[in-house]
Amino acid sequence: MPRSGALTDRGSRGMEYTDKRLLFRGASWYEPSGAVILYDDFTGQVMNPDAWDTVQVQQTAGTAWVTGLTAGGADGGHGGWIRGVTGTGDDDCELVQGSANWTTLNLGNSTLVFETRIVLPVITTVCLNAGMVSPIISTGAAGGIWNVTSSDAVTDHSDVTNGACWTFDTDQTTDVFRGVATKGSTVGTFAAAVTGDAPPTDDPFVLRIEQDSTGAGFFSMSRVPSGYTAGDGVGPLEYRGAIVDTATATTAMAPFIAVTARAATDNLAAECDYIFCAAARSIK
Repeated sequence: MPRSGALTDRGSRGMEYTDKRLLFRGASWYEPSGAVILYDDFTGQVMNPDAWDTVQVQQTAGTAWVTGLTAGGADGGHGGWIRGVTGTGDDDCELVQGSANWTTLNLGNSTLVFETRIVLPVITTVCLNAGMVSPIISTGAAGGIWNVTSSDAVTDHSDVTNGACWTFDTDQTTDVFRGVATKGSTVGTFAAAVTGDAPPTDDPFVLRIEQDSTGAGFFSMSRVPSGYTAGDGVGPLEYRGAIVDTATATTAMAPFIAVTARAATDNLAAECDYIFCAAARSIK
């Protein structure tokens, strides 16, 4: 490694060597080719309709996902957030989803990554889903893409064939986030579900899922400290566990976030700071 300064030759010639910065110039260069990435920070005033599809399911006076300048919890008002608000009907759902073109197929041993930063203003009568799903959820689908029942059992919607998702559902008895998965229309059993924390109220937290080409899903989320109260902030992102079967390597999935009303309570909002996806590019 070059060192700063100079080195004086102690021989008879008295030569002096000085390290210099090397500068390469040329007409050719190469770009990184390891991954294809989607990162939407929603800093514009309008969501890009070419990138995101908003779906209202059993909608009763709800508000579809749109850019929200006052969203973001205690530090709201800075922009760069989108917000969806449910209607008044039980199972009313507001869904935002991207294109179904994300797989772990390329390179044979690659990882598909989904990450988002979320705020839930109310955590008492709500279901939140965030992850990857196949096929695309249609307007005819019922709300709650993955649900947790009062017996803490995980179920999925009949339209879901493959996918992995962080789910918080207050229909459950033990109100915590659960990492859930479906492969070939079979929901991972509750015993295999990854358990996280209860979400903080009105504070941003991060959800992350990584899926490899074997079909395994690895779940991480922000740590919510013991004794948390609104405005305290949350801890760092932590790995919470894995589920063996999330999807086949050839399954094309779509990133999505859905907020669903429970107990016919209206105006249940979810707010999203960013959505990030990454997968290996094909080398063909």
